[in-house]
Amino acid sequence: MLSRTVFAASIAICAAVVTQAGEIKTHSWPTAFASQDGLDIASIPVTMDVQPFVSVSGGTIRLEPTDSQIYEGCRILRVLCNFPLAVRCSIIPTGDVEGQYSCSIANPYIDPPGGIVKLCVRLTDAQLENQLPRNNVRVAVVKMTVVPRS
Repeated sequence: MLSRTVFAASIAICAAVVTQAGEIKTHSWPTAFASQDGLDIASIPVTMDVQPFVSVSGGTIRLEPTDSQIYEGCRILRVLCNFPLAVRCSIIPTGDVEGQYSCSIANPYIDPPGGIVKLCVRLTDAQLENQLPRNNVRVAVVKMTVVPRS
């Protein structure tokens, strides 16, 4: 009796598996490409933020004495951009060395994809009387500003 029940159960399971197998649509997926162009299977959207881009690479400007109370230093900077711009500068003294600070930019007008500017800093009337000798003192920070131009 037990063998008949096991046999009947296995027939029922096989029938259920065969019935499900008939529902799988294997004929809907191509087994070979229809042409040399391939088969399009997905469309994936590509997005981006459309924004102005500016990048400035350079380094530290070192001031060297040109006279007893005048110090100057320049640096070549590479500017990358995706729009025409004008570069401006301003200088903020740190207060470590008193004097009159100024900055200037040679060739301030840049067109895409970018260009080279020369940034110069000048310190006049440097007050060094009460200063202890030190190396690599940060005396100012130059702020660069870009202005779009048409």
